[in-house]
Amino acid sequence: MFLRPKHPKPKQNPAGSPPQLAFAMALSLALLLGGCASLFRDKTPDPNATQALTEASWWNDFHDPLLTELIARAMQANPSILSSQAALQQARALRDVKLAATRPNLTVSGSAQRNTSEDGPSNINFRGGLDASWELDIFGANQSAVANSEADLQAAIANLRDVQLSMTAEVALAYIQLRGLQAQLDIARHNLASQRETLQITQWRAQAGLVT
Repeated sequence: MFLRPKHPKPKQNPAGSPPQLAFAMALSLALLLGGCASLFRDKTPDPNATQALTEASWWNDFHDPLLTELIARAMQANPSILSSQAALQQARALRDVKLAATRPNLTVSGSAQRNTSEDGPSNINFRGGLDASWELDIFGANQSAVANSEADLQAAIANLRDVQLSMTAEVALAYIQLRGLQAQLDIARHNLASQRETLQITQWRAQAGLVT
């Protein structure tokens, strides 16, 4: 199907003038295509798309900048997380491809032609068209493919969330164990200092003859 806008008789433009009408024509066709495409765009946000990236923020409750930094580094460099993120992107792309098959296919075209004459000024002729096609899903194969790809996408989101939670739990556990060992080391150093002080006092008392 081609839609051709009606134009008055072409105006005579001096040879070499800027083709402003060509720009206006191309802009109009682009806006028309964008408006038509927006009618079929899926406006429903995916509530789980960012949940896997934010649900594991529980470590912020510790208010420990070092723990937050360690988890952030692990998020960026952990091979399992990177692999799960790649799988999620692939699943989302495949879902979008299957979803596109259920929507109209719009094609816009446009052209401009300058006609010159030796005896007079030149003129420019414009043509534009919009072609739309829609394959009917009579047996529901496209919808079934969309449902399967959506299930794969949700599985990839869940897998990424599980990997992130597992990784953050391991980092947090190792960090807590480190803090526990540091606390034990501080206690041991304090006890050693106290014992040295007690030994020094005992030696002074012995030197003063206060201890038999």
